[in-house]
Amino acid sequence: MLTEENEYYIRIILLLCGGCLYVTKRFLEQELKKNDEKLDDLLKKKRGKLRHELHKKQVERLFPNDRFDNTDIDTWDIQMILCVLLHVLNKPDSKEKKLIKELKKYRNDIIAHRATTTLNKKDFDTFQSDIQNTMKHLASKCDRSVQERCDMLICSSLTGQLDKGSADKYSQELAESEEKLQEIIDKFESLPERIKHLDENTWKTLNEILNDLIELKSYMETASMELKNLIGVSKEGLDQLEDSLENKIRAHIQKQDPSVRESVEPSDLTKVGQATSVPHTTQIEKNTSFSPKSKSVEEHIIAAIDIGTALSGCAFYCSNRTYITHWLGHFGSSQKTPTCILFDSNKKFHSFGFEAEDKYASLPEETDDYMNWFFFRHFKMQLYKIMPVKRFVTVDGKEMDAMGVMSATIMFFREKVLEDIERRFGVDYSMYCIQKIRWILTVPAIWTDSAKQFMRKAAIRAGIQTDELRIALEPEVAGIYCLCEGTRSILAASGDKCIVVDMGGGTVDITPLAFEHHEGFKIHVLHTPCGCACGSKKVDAAFFKLIEYLVGELFFSKFCTENRWDHIDFQRDFERIKLRISNETDDITFINFKNSMLHRYQEEIGDVNEAIKKSAYRENISYSRGRLRISSDTLKSLFKPCSDQIIQHIDDVLRTVSRDRIKAIILTGGFSESSLMQNAIARAFPNLKVLVPESPIEAVLRGAVLYGLTPHIITQRVSKYTYGIEISPLFDASIHDESRRVVICGKERCKKVFRKFVGIGEVLSLDTKVCQEHSTIVPYQEKVGFRIVCSDSPHPMYTDDTGVLLLGTLHVSLPPEQETSDFNVQFRFGGTEIVVTSVDLKSQEVISGTFNFLG
Repeated sequence: MLTEENEYYIRIILLLCGGCLYVTKRFLEQELKKNDEKLDDLLKKKRGKLRHELHKKQVERLFPNDRFDNTDIDTWDIQMILCVLLHVLNKPDSKEKKLIKELKKYRNDIIAHRATTTLNKKDFDTFQSDIQNTMKHLASKCDRSVQERCDMLICSSLTGQLDKGSADKYSQELAESEEKLQEIIDKFESLPERIKHLDENTWKTLNEILNDLIELKSYMETASMELKNLIGVSKEGLDQLEDSLENKIRAHIQKQDPSVRESVEPSDLTKVGQATSVPHTTQIEKNTSFSPKSKSVEEHIIAAIDIGTALSGCAFYCSNRTYITHWLGHFGSSQKTPTCILFDSNKKFHSFGFEAEDKYASLPEETDDYMNWFFFRHFKMQLYKIMPVKRFVTVDGKEMDAMGVMSATIMFFREKVLEDIERRFGVDYSMYCIQKIRWILTVPAIWTDSAKQFMRKAAIRAGIQTDELRIALEPEVAGIYCLCEGTRSILAASGDKCIVVDMGGGTVDITPLAFEHHEGFKIHVLHTPCGCACGSKKVDAAFFKLIEYLVGELFFSKFCTENRWDHIDFQRDFERIKLRISNETDDITFINFKNSMLHRYQEEIGDVNEAIKKSAYRENISYSRGRLRISSDTLKSLFKPCSDQIIQHIDDVLRTVSRDRIKAIILTGGFSESSLMQNAIARAFPNLKVLVPESPIEAVLRGAVLYGLTPHIITQRVSKYTYGIEISPLFDASIHDESRRVVICGKERCKKVFRKFVGIGEVLSLDTKVCQEHSTIVPYQEKVGFRIVCSDSPHPMYTDDTGVLLLGTLHVSLPPEQETSDFNVQFRFGGTEIVVTSVDLKSQEVISGTFNFLG
């Protein structure tokens, strides 16, 4: 039976979906007529934008058969009509546009974002009054018959008798939603009994419950989008429900056997689903020696930022729990957002991630100066090997200051972390936390020292204090996460080793690790990090090179430039399909071929099937009903260059490091979710276990948090290069090349001599310090500059030898009153960054100076 508050709710729905829908349709027709514009032309012009404002079924009604010239306005619902109207009304400050925006807000508040299907009297009076006034104003712009019809619909919606059929239908829909919710609640209430009998299957049970919860969320979100369903459940309400269930589940688990309690971490309760084919790491007992209990840690919040080539994300640790930021994308919630950033024509930051992609795609429909905006994608790869980098290049060839782009990116994530802390813990606590946060910024281990300093400077410009910032190496922290959270059953004894392969979008980092139990849990790096630029984006590039080959390079380039929405959709479609390709994939895989590309190709060139038949892929690819049919062998071949390179690098490491006690290869990063890649590596190394943690895409973020809590967990690393400085010693004919003899201040010296500090491959304990004494060679010298150099040779003689690179310059200020100055130059190795300082030998004070890796 409907209550009075149910009836209020239903009457407002009738007013919106009946009377308001009728009036807005007539008003749309009137505006199109006034503007001398056809509906088909409008839909064609705004097609891309509308497709991303509406859900799939609405788009199908708006563009039947993916066309814009046969739509039926009578099939449109209120959300569709309001979205189209906002594109018709050109004056941003017009009263009508403001009223339409208000209607859209009411529609969202009442239908899509409302936590209950009831409405109290006060809200009912407010809503119906405002909606009535809007309807009457819009109707006044139309002819008399529309005005009369408007009055009649208002009267019947608000005061007319509800027919039994409508009431029954609404009641049934309400009951179905409540039944669904009660079903989940009943399952939850039975959880304590179920856990008592399920020691080994605890995770399976929890996953079932959480899958039910996710199913409920999906059900509610879908229902709220359809106007015929009167179920309004807000995302915030669902998040609160999930948090509540999670807290209660945790509370019940903690009452069970201690072995069960230790096996379940609160931060892992939201992990649902497994990777395929290869044995996975599982959650086992916590290492108590690693638990962050010190006072210094409790005074800080740990925040981690992981800027990847393809995807980026952030997380923070507070109140003994790690929080991963989730992003709402086009295929649901995601732990990462695309690494793309958009600046307007004045080079002012606009947006990042999914929002930046959508805005960039819609710019041609919104502004005339869209070609002057700056859109960067995968820009992190521009820091790989090539340093110093002064400018980043946009997708269409424009340039901006590289430091400005990266600092804006880091600032975006810094603000996001602070917003998340405020949302979860309140404004006062977030303000308190700003000065307490210890920031961890991850970078590939194979990056140069210059690239690491570039990231530090960008973070400082973004508002992060240098003494609260640590640079972390991606494969190392991914290894910390796996070794501390999930592989102790495999790596059980002190001295056991593993190879961590962090497989991202741009680079693949490979680092061998060993761990020790002596005086606490410690990790040793056994070899210099190695890897290559063979991440998942290489597979993407190969796929689109194939499409380019089929339709022609010039045509595909023009399509991507002029059809931004479809180009981005095409990329997203392949991204979803890519990780599903496996050795078990059927003979044929279907990939949607964009209709806009097809129509354009047919108009400008000819039949797509004919082009395919003439190509080298005629036996493996065909086109049918809007989809490409691609053989599985063809798709698998796109992965082979990547897998071959990765396997070769792993083999190189295994040839260098003693294989004794190497127990496993651990794969992390988004690309490691590909079962095709997992199986290729497993086949190449049959004597080693290949492990993939749950949610490997989160491994770097979660490991970065753990590294922030105990930064001294990694106690040794291996020098990547031979490091030293350039000096001019007294010339020694028995050692030095005659061509390098120079005279300085009356003394014969040798120019450009490489003075070695640390050799390549040398094992370095944490904070290893190397000091060398130097003296000025020019009287009363006030400043001296040391060129810091490195080489991939173990014994370089001169700084201009092949393979020697200039890292940067140490500029030291000296006391001007001294004829000669004696001082030490000190290198500190063993951390993730090299620290260089100088000390006056007379005063033993650190001499002021600056060190610039960036040239």
